[in-house]
Amino acid sequence: MRKTLLMVLTLATLSAFATAKQHYATNNHELPFGQNLTKVLKKLEAQCSTVTVHENLDLEVPTATVSQTQIDCMDYKPIQHSGLSEWVFADGLLDIVWVLSPIDELEATKQTLDKKGILPDYTLTGFADFYLDRGFGFRYQPSEFLYFSDRLIPYYRAWLVGQQ
Repeated sequence: MRKTLLMVLTLATLSAFATAKQHYATNNHELPFGQNLTKVLKKLEAQCSTVTVHENLDLEVPTATVSQTQIDCMDYKPIQHSGLSEWVFADGLLDIVWVLSPIDELEATKQTLDKKGILPDYTLTGFADFYLDRGFGFRYQPSEFLYFSDRLIPYYRAWLVGQQ
C-alpha cells in the first residue's frame, strides 16, 4: 500500500511539473517599464538565478540620449523562463525587454493570439511581428519575445512605416 501511495504521489508531482507552462505576456503591462534601473535591478536580483549589468553601451535605443545599460537575467522566475532575458534601460529607465525563447514557444503564442483574433499591426516576413499598441512583438532570428515601453511605440511605428 505504501509503495502504491508513494508511486501515485510521485507521478502526481511529476505530472504537475510537466504541465507547468511558461507564461509569456502578450502586452507590456506585466513588466516594470518606466521604472529606474536601481529599482528594477533590485527586483531582478531576487527573481533571476544570475544577473549581469552592462553599462556605458552605445546609444542605440532612440530614447537614450545620455546612457544605455543592459541587465542580463538568467532564469526569470515570474514567467518560469529558463534562459536569458535582456533588460535595456535608456537614460536609466526600462524601455526594452528581450526574452530569448525557442521558436516553438513563439509560434504557439502567435497561434493563440491568432485564434483570439489578435493580429500583428506589422509583419516583417521571416523577421518579426509587431503588436504596437500592446508594446509587444516576436523576433524570429534569433527567436525571442520583444516587449517595449509605451514611449517607444512612436519610434517603432515610424520605423515600421518606413519598412513597408
